[in-house]
Amino acid sequence: MPYLITIWLAFVFALSMAPYEVKDHFGTKGEFHDAGHVAIFFITAVLLCWNAEGVGRKLFHCFLALCVILASEGLEKLVYRDRFEWNDVAMDVGGVLVGFAFAMVAGMISTSLKHRSRMPHGS
Repeated sequence: MPYLITIWLAFVFALSMAPYEVKDHFGTKGEFHDAGHVAIFFITAVLLCWNAEGVGRKLFHCFLALCVILASEGLEKLVYRDRFEWNDVAMDVGGVLVGFAFAMVAGMISTSLKHRSRMPHGS
C-alpha cells in the first residue's frame, strides 16, 4: 500500500502543478472542477486511512492529507503567482472529511464481520 500512496500523491501533485493548457485539455477547470477536488481528496484520505488502526491514527493521517492540500495549493500560488484558491481548499477538505467517514464506517463493518465470523454457529 505505501507504493500506491506514493504514486497517488505524485499524481495529485503533478495534476496540481500541470500548466493551465494541460488542465484545460483534461477539462479540470470545467463544471466538474469542484467535484474533482472532492473526489481526489476523498481517494487520498481513504488511501491514507485504510490501514490505520483506531480513530487517532486515522485523524493523524487526515491531518497529513490536509498538509498535502496546503502544500499543493501553496506551490500553485508560488509557481503560477495566482491567488490562493480557498474554494479549492474547501472542496479538498470536504473530500478528506467524507474519505475519513468512509474509512471509519468501512473499518467498523470490517471489524464487525471479523467478530461475527469468530462466533460459534448457533449462538
